Amino acid sequence: RQAGGALRIRSAPGQGSTVLLVLPRCHPEAEEPLADGALPVAAGGQLVLLVEDDAEVRRVVRQQLVALGYPVLEADNGAQALELIEQIPDIALVLTDVVMPGGVNGRQVASRILSGYPEVGVVLMSGYAEGRGDGEADRLPVLCKPFSQQELARALSSASPRKA
Repeated sequence: RQAGGALRIRSAPGQGSTVLLVLPRCHPEAEEPLADGALPVAAGGQLVLLVEDDAEVRRVVRQQLVALGYPVLEADNGAQALELIEQIPDIALVLTDVVMPGGVNGRQVASRILSGYPEVGVVLMSGYAEGRGDGEADRLPVLCKPFSQQELARALSSASPRKA
């Protein structure tokens, strides 16, 4: 429903079931090519902390980050991400999912980073259309899943570490 689709199931005893999956037609937006047609490479090899609870999504996003030239650390939940931020001062950027189980969601991770580590850039990513609040974490760039490598590069570039 959130993406404009639907699921219809009809079932009758002795006759079986019919499942109809209705998806909206997709018209991909044409991305503007960069000057030389290549994706930008990470400036200075900034260390990125990728926070994503879904292992398959984490793998795909990690591959995109590595292809862009970023070294990557991974956390599969918010609490682990906050531990890594405290222990590893070289983290320059955090790319975090918004919705995660375990008591610490991506907005909470972002808020803690913004208040305690102002030199670290933060980008949120989400597969859900969520309302925004009025907190500082709600003014951060949000990548809507799925996203292209070019969209990822732009978001990380716009969130490059702030000066303390």
